[in-house]
Amino acid sequence: MIGKKKTLKNPLILALAFLVAPISYSFIAATINQERGPIDVPGWIGFARIITVAISIATIVFLCIFDRRTREKAASKTKNEGIDLEVKSLFWGQGVSLSPTIAAFINFLLGAPVVDVYACSAFSLLAFGIWLWRRRAVLSAGIPKVVYKPSLEGQPAQMIPLKTGQAVPIHSYTVVLSLLGVFGVLGIIYEIFLMSDSLRISKPPTFLITISFYVIITLGCWIVAFLRLRRSPYALYATRTISIVLLFFFPFGTAAFVYWRWRVRKRENQTKLND
Repeated sequence: MIGKKKTLKNPLILALAFLVAPISYSFIAATINQERGPIDVPGWIGFARIITVAISIATIVFLCIFDRRTREKAASKTKNEGIDLEVKSLFWGQGVSLSPTIAAFINFLLGAPVVDVYACSAFSLLAFGIWLWRRRAVLSAGIPKVVYKPSLEGQPAQMIPLKTGQAVPIHSYTVVLSLLGVFGVLGIIYEIFLMSDSLRISKPPTFLITISFYVIITLGCWIVAFLRLRRSPYALYATRTISIVLLFFFPFGTAAFVYWRWRVRKRENQTKLND
């Protein structure tokens, strides 16, 4: 009888869903800004921005200390307990990374410019991305790579691949694709809500083509990331397709294509399991 090693549920889906938070703040702020129109900038905005910058710096310092402390505690625990601690720290870090965006959004509601929300949202997304990258080892904690066949008549236990004839995905590239999907959403938000009406009306074909391209990038990256998480037999071919499309998504997509072409593709082909 073949048993499967008990592992934690993969936390990557929830971690990526958390990325919607700073985007939502930008979307809400853009909508409110269009409704209320131009307003006089309050005199206290300079002091409020200093506080926001201080919160951003404190966030970076906290994440650095929190990261070191978490790794030290995880190293002193059993494997499963260590993974549990790492997963909890993943979401704690994302919550802390959202602090500058929340501070800027409160200032915006009190009269600060909407650009502050955009800047802090971009900072939070960058902090999210760095934190996900630092925690990439636990993002695949719930995907069992092998199943175990008990030993018979003194023979050692055998490890059997979960699926044969299939490439093992490099999880760092899955994270990259997920983040590029977020950048695609930001592009859609910019084109629809932030671009001036006169510029949008003067170039309607270009506007529609750009929106369509961002939609393809967003849906394509997220679908391929999902296939890679599920270790679908179509993941390898889907990854090749979206990586070629990303070549034209300058500069982030182009960098991702270079990373896939000279790093990820070779490693995934080398780790392909034999039938």
